[in-house]
Amino acid sequence: MKNRVSEKTKQNQRRGKGEGASYKPYIKTREVPSTGTGRILKDKITGRQMHLLSQAEVYTYYLLRWDDSVVDIREQYPLELEDTLKIADHLGYKHPHDRKTSMTTDFLVTYREKDGTKTYKAYSVKASKEILQNDRTVEIQRIEMACWNLKGIPFEIVFKEDMNRIKVGNIEAVMDYWDAKKIKTDIDMIKYLIAHKKMIVDMETAPLDFTDIARAYRETEKRKQDRQK
Repeated sequence: MKNRVSEKTKQNQRRGKGEGASYKPYIKTREVPSTGTGRILKDKITGRQMHLLSQAEVYTYYLLRWDDSVVDIREQYPLELEDTLKIADHLGYKHPHDRKTSMTTDFLVTYREKDGTKTYKAYSVKASKEILQNDRTVEIQRIEMACWNLKGIPFEIVFKEDMNRIKVGNIEAVMDYWDAKKIKTDIDMIKYLIAHKKMIVDMETAPLDFTDIARAYRETEKRKQDRQK
């Protein structure tokens, strides 16, 4: 049985506030019904626990974290209740849940542009486009989109069916070795180097063969040493 947390408790806990390591998601994984695909992951950059409610969110998280321009990922980000109520009423839609419960966006992402400025983008994550055949789902997405439009922040719906699962798997495999303290073998070192993009490999075509990559790496290093003799 999931533990339902009241809106008042969430606000008292300052959920949805902060950035980076100090951010607290408005909804936590153990508080919602799940088919077992939700996960709690430790973000390698901030050290914070990420509360991801579905496999689609897990995939999205890894793809976002691999993007060097992403400086912060805030999941289960709350929308202003006053805004969503007004938008729902204007559109003639019933407000999700009830009129006292805040809506959330799956991800609010902070990007750093080449000139150093920060920009933001909101993402709603769905398993497949088929869900948009449901009229109620479309209504909720329209409320969410309108809310971000009010803030001047781009909003996009992304679908797990469009994501490269091979790339996601490869990212997950190497990001587990982000911390140099975990390096104990040659293969661990390879994963660390790829995670930090000190070694560039094809992440998208096939699952990485770390044994083969490690062997090629050792041969390359040996040739370098031989030339220096």
